[in-house]
Amino acid sequence: MSAFTGAALRAGRAGRGLLPTGQLLTPEAWARRHRGIVWLLWLHVAGIAVFALARGETPGHALAEASAVGRSRWSPPSRGWVDGPARRRPCSA
Repeated sequence: MSAFTGAALRAGRAGRGLLPTGQLLTPEAWARRHRGIVWLLWLHVAGIAVFALARGETPGHALAEASAVGRSRWSPPSRGWVDGPARRRPCSA
């Protein structure tokens, strides 16, 4: 076994704990992960707007580009969509 193969196997074993195991998440773990995904979504929206402005686009164009990603949180199809049961909330993020 080469040094590279051994290192890859060790890294794979060490990273195995980060992967899902096929079990359901507790409501607390689900809520924490969902909050993280929503934060990541908003950072992405801001990054798109900043990138568009850095490329010389107008603020209106930057807003239009960023809203394509952020639309799921800005204008959900119905009131119960974002605030509704946990089953429906992942669709908005």
